[in-house]
Amino acid sequence: MARTMNSRERAFAAFAFEKVDRPPIWQADSPVLVIYDVSFADLFAMEDIGAGLTINSCEKTYSDVITVGNGAWLGWLNAFGCSLDMSNIRAPIDVCACIKDANTDIPKLDKSNIKDQIAANEICQKILMQVRIIKERVGDEKAVQFVTGGPFTLACIMVGTEEMMMLLAEEDKNIPHLFDFTATAAAEMCNQMLESGCDVIFTAEPNTSADLISQKMFEEVAAPSIKSFNAQLKNCKYHCIHICGQSTPRIDSLMDMGLSAMSVDAIVDIKTAMDKTVKRMSMMGNLSPTDVLLDSSPDEVYKQAMDLVLYAGLDRGYFMMPGCDLAPGTPIENIDAMYNATCDAAAKLYNL
Repeated sequence: MARTMNSRERAFAAFAFEKVDRPPIWQADSPVLVIYDVSFADLFAMEDIGAGLTINSCEKTYSDVITVGNGAWLGWLNAFGCSLDMSNIRAPIDVCACIKDANTDIPKLDKSNIKDQIAANEICQKILMQVRIIKERVGDEKAVQFVTGGPFTLACIMVGTEEMMMLLAEEDKNIPHLFDFTATAAAEMCNQMLESGCDVIFTAEPNTSADLISQKMFEEVAAPSIKSFNAQLKNCKYHCIHICGQSTPRIDSLMDMGLSAMSVDAIVDIKTAMDKTVKRMSMMGNLSPTDVLLDSSPDEVYKQAMDLVLYAGLDRGYFMMPGCDLAPGTPIENIDAMYNATCDAAAKLYNL
């Protein structure tokens, strides 16, 4: 019979490829928007910056990790001029581009001012306050993570994705400076989150998907910026990454960076990915948030989750997770089925 672990122990054991009592259940972003009819404006207006709702939503979805900042993974770019809309119910913060003219605005980005800009920004300070409150409440029971956009995606948001693709195609001379800035800015924000109580940095790089950019562009442009960001993290033992869509071609490069784990979408053959990364990088995923968790029956969710755990085993660093985020409206019965299958599969493996 396995010793029952708490959530924090379970997560850290999985990162170390040690045997777990069951695979950790990991929600990439906080499920607070799935469970509660709130906006980020509502959360950030609360006395505890939404910490209580965040913790409760993770409990209701069996998550072994608590995400601070919720869906504000891009919202902290407000510190550098991106305007925000936080009024949408059950939706992430909308972030608008702040660079109107690449030739004029990008050269003005000054890395020496990043720390001061974060210190002066209300959204950044509320996120930092939220992690301190959450850490005080959960102590050593839960892993705590901050989800941030990675440097490539952050640059795309600051400029606008279509404009960024044009600048890349033109090999614009300002691009290296922009990526250098976003890598340093992301590292500074994450380092402050780590100092405030986070255990894990979870980087979302949807704009580096193989559905959007070529492998050549990934290797020449995106990968160096991710490496720079990773190298600037201080006292970060666990750094995970998620790439939306098709991310299989990115696996070798990410393993070489020494990242702790990779989260993949439903389109990726996760069993092949597990075999490729075993004992080098943990794998997270990849139940489809829509086709399976949102739209399928609990029996189908249970079947697919059971299959993943039985294949992964208990000592290969596997994390049960949706292939991205839970969708608003996901039936709680399906989340229950995912949890029950994870526990039942672990029991089967212990009895083999």
